[in-house]
Amino acid sequence: MAEPTDEELTRFLAEKVMGWTLVEIPDWEHSGHSPYWIDGDGNTYSGSWSPVTDANDTLMVIEAARNKGWQVETVVGPYDDEDNRWVAELVRYRGYKADGFASESADTFQRTVCLTAYKAIKEADND
Repeated sequence: MAEPTDEELTRFLAEKVMGWTLVEIPDWEHSGHSPYWIDGDGNTYSGSWSPVTDANDTLMVIEAARNKGWQVETVVGPYDDEDNRWVAELVRYRGYKADGFASESADTFQRTVCLTAYKAIKEADND
């Protein structure tokens, strides 16, 4: 699986993990209004929401993934190796049995968690 760009990753997480919809504003650069995300309850979130770079937004992804049955088992890093990368693992349990697992590594805490959530939800959607 090819690694998604930051924009693709953010959009996937917003739509598939958070359950949000992007409201695009035509010609937004000149209108004074920027695109934004909206959830099922009508709450809005800035179009600059970026879990790939903002740790507060990353924590929102962790919470939303938890609400979908995924739990963070491990986030460690950076490892003391030449790549200096973080590693994260998410596991989904049904009762006492694990029935889903995803693990990824990246250069920052935020990107590592986001890539792991991306992989977990994408694979679960294919089950």
